[in-house]
Amino acid sequence: MDSELVQAIAVLARTQQDAVWAHPATLDAFARHKHGVCSREARRILAAAPTPTSAAKLTGRRLQPLLKQAGRIRGIQAEAERLHEVFKRDYLTSSRRSRRLSGIRLPLCSGS
Repeated sequence: MDSELVQAIAVLARTQQDAVWAHPATLDAFARHKHGVCSREARRILAAAPTPTSAAKLTGRRLQPLLKQAGRIRGIQAEAERLHEVFKRDYLTSSRRSRRLSGIRLPLCSGS
């Protein structure tokens, strides 16, 4: 039982580390959100754009329906523009390798 728990914790730690390394813009974009990258909005956007390169291509106009699908009701246009600005920033931690990643998975967040 303990070894299963240790394995699960190791997997979760690695997933979080991969997220930080692979998708810093998403972490930055949802840092102030109560549920962070586990929020419905973050999960919906990650589903549509699982890599930093694909997130950077999201326009404010494309982000608005994603936010609505995630359940946002107010401030949709302003939030979409804010996210667009965050996603198009050039993060120093980005590299060619991280931009080619197939995207991150956040298994813990799937039940949120």
